[in-house]
Amino acid sequence: MTKQHNLPTATLMFRIARRFRGRYVANLLIWTTIWMLPIIPGIVTLRFFDSLEAGTAGANVGTLAAVFIAYGAGRLVIMTLGIWNDAHLGFRVESLLRRNMMERVYELPGAQSIETSPGESISRFREDVEHIEEAHGWTADVFGSVVFAMVAITILTRIDVRITIVVFAPLVLVIVVTEHFGDRVRRYRKRVHAKPRVM
Repeated sequence: MTKQHNLPTATLMFRIARRFRGRYVANLLIWTTIWMLPIIPGIVTLRFFDSLEAGTAGANVGTLAAVFIAYGAGRLVIMTLGIWNDAHLGFRVESLLRRNMMERVYELPGAQSIETSPGESISRFREDVEHIEEAHGWTADVFGSVVFAMVAITILTRIDVRITIVVFAPLVLVIVVTEHFGDRVRRYRKRVHAKPRVM
């Protein structure tokens, strides 16, 4: 294309989500639910062993088996619905982006519409659009994983604060160190690639 417009990634993702707000909100809710579902077996198991420890009459094995079978069936249904909605949303996003790109090509003079090679143009219409759609779809997973982490930390903190700190402190430390050295590695790679190669 003739002119490149630097649109911030966050702005692009927001505009796409606003354009398909119904399916995107459904995607957020469904995939957040999918991320949250693994908490249910943990809570059920916790209540069962708490009842055994307290000596009260808890659920029998048959009831637990029925609960876990129902949980598995429900999770399968929700995941199927999530995949279906995500596929339809992704198809619409890719179609919209490709249509907008074609409209822009037709708006320009014939001699200036496409200055890149045919291979690069095809790559932009195919791979670049697919990358944008994949990144947009991942926002639902990021949101769901954040909600899952917050709920999981809250539950673990209520059970035992010390164990929660022992479990999550090394994880937080690893993330901080990785991000710190990751920035340094990226800067080093940029400097290496910026240096001219001597044949």
